[in-house]
Amino acid sequence: LVDTDACRNLMRLFYLQQEAKQSIRKTIDVDPKTVKHAAVIGGGTMGVGIAHALVRTGIRVRLIDINENVLSSALGRIKGLLDADVKTKKISMLQAQQAMHHISPCTDWNGLKLADIVIEAVAETMDVKGPIFKKLDQLTRPDAILASNTSSLSITDIAEETKTPSRVIGLHFFNPVPKMPLVELIRTKHNNNTQGNIALASAAALSLSLGKTPIVVADKPGFLVNRVLIPYLAEALVMASQGVPITDIDAAMKRWGMPMGPFELLDQVGLDVGVSILDSVRGRLGDHIMIPDSIGQAINHGWLGRKTGQGFYDYRSKRRRSVNIELINILSKNKSQISRNTLDDQGIQWRLMLPMINESARLLTEGVVDSADTIDLASVFGLGLAPFRGGLVRFAETVGLDRVVEEMMKLQLDHGLRFAPVESLCRIADANKSMQELVGSDKTRAAYETCGEIVTS
Repeated sequence: LVDTDACRNLMRLFYLQQEAKQSIRKTIDVDPKTVKHAAVIGGGTMGVGIAHALVRTGIRVRLIDINENVLSSALGRIKGLLDADVKTKKISMLQAQQAMHHISPCTDWNGLKLADIVIEAVAETMDVKGPIFKKLDQLTRPDAILASNTSSLSITDIAEETKTPSRVIGLHFFNPVPKMPLVELIRTKHNNNTQGNIALASAAALSLSLGKTPIVVADKPGFLVNRVLIPYLAEALVMASQGVPITDIDAAMKRWGMPMGPFELLDQVGLDVGVSILDSVRGRLGDHIMIPDSIGQAINHGWLGRKTGQGFYDYRSKRRRSVNIELINILSKNKSQISRNTLDDQGIQWRLMLPMINESARLLTEGVVDSADTIDLASVFGLGLAPFRGGLVRFAETVGLDRVVEEMMKLQLDHGLRFAPVESLCRIADANKSMQELVGSDKTRAAYETCGEIVTS
């Protein structure tokens, strides 16, 4: 067992996690502020998860939502999470009771002057977030940190809704918050001063105190985790539209080592949320992300996943789930299923993993992150990639970048330019170099220049 790739990959991930906690303190070389009081805006799934994480550590939280019913439900769910912590002996009964006393729910905007940090977790649209940050800019102390939990919107655009954009950062937790150990800290051009650095350092220190592993990423579409996840989900939808059974796709990816298949994941996060993120990121990344237009009909039917009882799967039966045949027929337009002889497990896995590797190359080339190790850490702790694989970059380099490029070119011939390998990836594969060589190599051109002409000629 010791002398296996899996063992080496798992040990490497452990050390990467420890190094990430130390290196972030060196990257942002200022003293952080201590957070004693926080406010969370929004009583939905993410707001509940964030508030629960904060009160568990003894931080007093002002939980704000304009809807009384949502707020009441949020308090019940926080109590449920704390009860689960007691049952698993993570905290004592007394600590759980104290944590509940640290929550102050309200439907107005009073009490924000006490907050050292405000974390917004509301609907994923600028029409909602923009006015909230304008209001927070007026109601909070000038030194309070304003953070958005957005998963796809530009933090720069959100920050520019305020008069003090340097104190606005992205603080992206992952769902479910109690289980997911990663937090993305999104840095904008406005954070390149003392106030901005203090905001980032304080958010990093807060994340560490919550037991999370923070990574710093640039304010680019999809940040890091969603940026590599979008091509994976989009290609899964394309495969389903071509008639590949979703059960085959989900099963193949779980056999590869993913905790759940792409359609199970879409049902978990909600089709409305997933498609919103897909559309938002696709609009800013270009044509290499393809989404079937028919997926919008699922949302119109109210098939949003687990939260509505139906998505790609039907969850209404307590005994077993079944495939939502009506949605599949709409998506595939009643096409016959592709023969299992032409699309086996490996065929499915290559079609879903290779776009993620290609997007990782773009991330490094654009300088979204400054280390290939960060992508490995984030893909495991934020994306749920099988830990024994070591991360996206590690997997690609273990397989061999020359093999990765070769397989991409084969898929490009069969399925189009969305599989065309990035030119810089072809270059390092030819030179037998690592993906770390791509970091910041050409932020404006090479990230989208492909070596597709090699295939077509």
